[in-house]
Amino acid sequence: MIEFEEALKIIVENTPTLGHERIFLSEALNRVLYKDIYAPYDAPEFDNAAMDGFAVINEDLEPLRKGLPVKLKLVGDIPAGSNNLAIKKGEAIKIYTGAPIPQGADTVVELEVCKVRENEVVEILVYKPQYSNVRHRGEEIKKGEMLLESGKVLRAYELGILASFNTVSFDVFKSPKVGIFVTGDEILDLCEPKTKPSQIRSSNHISILSLLKSMGVNPVFLGFYKDNPDDIKSALNRIDEFDILISTGGISVSDRDFVKEVVKELGFDAKFHKVAVKPGKPMLFAVKNNKLFFGLPGNQVSCITNFDIFVRTSLKKMMGYKDFIKPFLRAKLIAPIKRKSNDRIEFLRGVLNLEQELLCEAIPKTGSHMITSYAQANCYIIVPKGVNEIEAGEYVDVLIFSSYIR
Repeated sequence: MIEFEEALKIIVENTPTLGHERIFLSEALNRVLYKDIYAPYDAPEFDNAAMDGFAVINEDLEPLRKGLPVKLKLVGDIPAGSNNLAIKKGEAIKIYTGAPIPQGADTVVELEVCKVRENEVVEILVYKPQYSNVRHRGEEIKKGEMLLESGKVLRAYELGILASFNTVSFDVFKSPKVGIFVTGDEILDLCEPKTKPSQIRSSNHISILSLLKSMGVNPVFLGFYKDNPDDIKSALNRIDEFDILISTGGISVSDRDFVKEVVKELGFDAKFHKVAVKPGKPMLFAVKNNKLFFGLPGNQVSCITNFDIFVRTSLKKMMGYKDFIKPFLRAKLIAPIKRKSNDRIEFLRGVLNLEQELLCEAIPKTGSHMITSYAQANCYIIVPKGVNEIEAGEYVDVLIFSSYIR
């Protein structure tokens, strides 16, 4: 059995980063940018109005600073998307948000402080400094400046940025090919009828498949395999089809747990079999022909926790993430934590909330089979090895669920 930090180090060292491919913007959600992208032109491309109002020459507003009235001749209007116009001293043009600033104008006075008279005269009621409500060309970003950096995860926000610069195709890191299968004589698929009271409904594959999809990975479910070497061998022989192959169950030490035995028989390089973490001590990590195999525990919480802590890290490195090891946050514990055994680092499901500071509390359901605890949780609270008790008010490390905050 190896320590948590050593296991993570071994996984990272054996995880390759994949190559790249060109995709369209419509396919890019949650993908990782391969190369830096630079602005193809200034943004904005021209001086424009930041709000609806009247475009004027600031010099014409000087009398307002002495309390004198200002009335300007209204000579037209400029909707967004229209051609530019020009004004002279003593004139004003009605302008709409995003419309180009008229030639000669240098200030936009908002509608709320203006009055339009019947004889096409606009009265300005409040002085505005020069360049008020004007968006200048290139003030957001200039042509040639970096728009998005390599390694950036493309969320909805980044896709909007790319669309605004008409960037419709670009290179991203390849998405890993991931296969998953379930082992166990007692496991039933959804809706499959029970024939024995001891049979268990499978949920691990649903959770893992969903977690993979939330990362932008399209996994392949290989199905259910019985607890016998031949069945498991047929599943593991498909390793070359995938970058990562994941199994759930069959990796403990009983006479019916054959995964470790078959891994060795098929020539995998087994890096470790047990990790000093709770939940999730039995976990097998092996490599064959630069392909990775994760044998996850059958208990639901152990399975999901090991995916979040170990498999997700490997996937993120493979997908080109720069921050593939997610940092812990510090939060104040609002209820004490007590445990009997302190021989392993423990990842407790918890609730993290922000008031004046980050506060957290462990979920009472701590069993490795209690998957319902995830319904209330949004983070893991880390209890270090060697620690039996943490008092309320002390600070602890927490790891936010990636599906909660990316």
